Amino acid sequence: MRPSRQALLLRCVLRYLYYSAILVGIMPFGARIRRFVWCRVRLTWSVLVGLGTIGAVGFSFYRIVTLIEYPSIEIVRYLFYYEFVLRFGILSSCYVLVWVNIRRLRVCGNTVAIIFEKLRRFNVPWMDKKLVWYGVTKIVLVDITMCCLFAINFRFNKKSDPVPAFERAMNVYAVFVAAQVSNVCLCTMYLTSYLFRVINWKIRVINRSLCDWDVEGSCLVPNKSGAKEMCADLILLSKLHFKTTGVAQSIFRIFGVSLALINLNQFLVVTSRMVAAIALKLIVLVQLQLSD
Repeated sequence: MRPSRQALLLRCVLRYLYYSAILVGIMPFGARIRRFVWCRVRLTWSVLVGLGTIGAVGFSFYRIVTLIEYPSIEIVRYLFYYEFVLRFGILSSCYVLVWVNIRRLRVCGNTVAIIFEKLRRFNVPWMDKKLVWYGVTKIVLVDITMCCLFAINFRFNKKSDPVPAFERAMNVYAVFVAAQVSNVCLCTMYLTSYLFRVINWKIRVINRSLCDWDVEGSCLVPNKSGAKEMCADLILLSKLHFKTTGVAQSIFRIFGVSLALINLNQFLVVTSRMVAAIALKLIVLVQLQLSD
């Protein structure tokens, strides 16, 4: 893949993340000239979408729990209940954490932009194409496929339910919002790993240049041409390394609770489906034995 095509692909992924975050309300600030800035309109949209989502999803979960028939086995029924409670907690915690940490999120975004600008003068290598493809596969294909499969496989047992499409849409939307939060953390991991790789690469280049100057055990002359510039570059790179670490730590501190709930919810989804399938097979076997 040529760098130009790779850059276009990465730009498309970042735009997808950016506009998806705006759509679901987890981007409560604007962007202007490669900087994130305070935006009252975006904040208002985030609050309205967040409150509307929490209310609509909570109502749909209540209808599903009260109107939809579940297996008579208690452990399966309670696993479904816990799954809905966790999904509602994921949505609520995501929006609350975003609103509480607006300034920290904006600072993290601007810090990443500043780091990229300062690294541009070093003629750094482009991002590994495997990293870009991993991001495309997870952030776009997996999320879209997961939401589509969730919409197809989520079935309602009551044909008399007056608004089955609403519950289905709210469940898909809840999964989509949770996916955007995990994408923010995943994108942070990809970008910081790339920045760490670039910074370490440039440090190795400078270190080799300094070692080449140390000929036959002689000491490096402090005033030698380029020596001060290289030392200044090393100081700058160390500061950028420290800032990159701070960005990653801040993002995961903000969304740590939401990520834990997302992982727990995924575990419950897999567990409840497995238990339900095993229980159904046992019931069928018992009925066959009784009929014989």
